Amino acid sequence: MTQQRLYQLIYISDATGPVTQTILDDIAIQAKIYNAGVQITGRLLATDKHFIQVLEGGKGEVEALMGKISEDKRHHNLRILSRGPVVGREFSQWSMGVKGYLDEQEQQDMIQILNMYGANHSYSEEQVEALYFLIQKA
Repeated sequence: MTQQRLYQLIYISDATGPVTQTILDDIAIQAKIYNAGVQITGRLLATDKHFIQVLEGGKGEVEALMGKISEDKRHHNLRILSRGPVVGREFSQWSMGVKGYLDEQEQQDMIQILNMYGANHSYSEEQVEALYFLIQKA
């Protein structure tokens, strides 16, 4: 990805069924193989009902991956929280960091934030920042 501007996309979605460790392991394996080849990094958080993910890389690569993700039957009601150019990678150490089964405090924070914002189809800048902060700190 030389000379290509870095692009970031953040989305939230609702799980179609229980999010198990097997599902998270499958996602992690697929993501690590695919993302490393196209220089995408990011982080995925999951609760028993929701996914929230940050993707970073070239715009074309991120949008192509988002097209594939949007067709995944493990979730629905996908909402884009943010997309656009960024200065640097926030999650450069992971081709895809996957964190499921948050500890009790993280789970409560995530549930509280998702209950506040989860039904929305649009989000304020402050709401997106709160969700992004949660992804960074989890």
